[in-house]
Amino acid sequence: MQNKPSVCIIGLGKMGNFFYRELTRLGYAVFVFDKGERLNTDIFKKTEIILLCVPIGALKSALEDVMPFLESARHILSDITSVKVYPMDYMQEVFDGSVVGTHPLFGPDPDPSDMKAIIVPGKGADEQACKAIERLYIDMGCSVFRSGAREHDHGVGVAQSLNFAVSAAFFSLLARKEGIRHFLTPSFKRHLEAARKHLTTDKEMFCEFTAQNPEFNGALEEYRGIVNEMLQGDLKKISDEAAIWYNNYSLYLG
Repeated sequence: MQNKPSVCIIGLGKMGNFFYRELTRLGYAVFVFDKGERLNTDIFKKTEIILLCVPIGALKSALEDVMPFLESARHILSDITSVKVYPMDYMQEVFDGSVVGTHPLFGPDPDPSDMKAIIVPGKGADEQACKAIERLYIDMGCSVFRSGAREHDHGVGVAQSLNFAVSAAFFSLLARKEGIRHFLTPSFKRHLEAARKHLTTDKEMFCEFTAQNPEFNGALEEYRGIVNEMLQGDLKKISDEAAIWYNNYSLYLG
């Protein structure tokens, strides 16, 4: 494979445009196909990496559009969805070549310090294919690490979906408390700002990929266990445990 493999981006939403802009800037040969456009099948003869930049709900239809033109000996199939079990299972079911899933842990206008990506090797993906996908992200300035699909979904189910769900539950409770605004403090304003994107621009996205995450209910059960401990009077123990983790993580961030 060439030092810079050619890439076909499927889907030109915010993230698709981000990848197109960054990879083109870095000197990659990049081709694009968006829903509703006339498909130029010649681009698949010129590309090695097929990158599905579509939401999880559109992945199946997007892949159906291009599947007849993919070659198992030539192409590496990849995606950027925030859930991995279902997309990886489906991609591996319909494509017998190399499948390497990814999850960029950032949005379309990232701070360089936040650019991290998860690489999820498929069952039939060799090391060369995995490194080719990792190289895309590394060239863009990302740190990368590898994960299994179920391990990924459990981690995202806690770090992203549960985080979103707890914010939604808290503010839903406030919505049911008439007059609660009189009791809100400056510390609440900080909480409000932290939840801003969860409950405004990113709400639909979080709802969609959380609903598709097979590990999310397990994360909710774990959280309910913590709440039950607090109901039994263990708030001090839990807050101490939380403070230790918080301080260690703060040191890790530097």
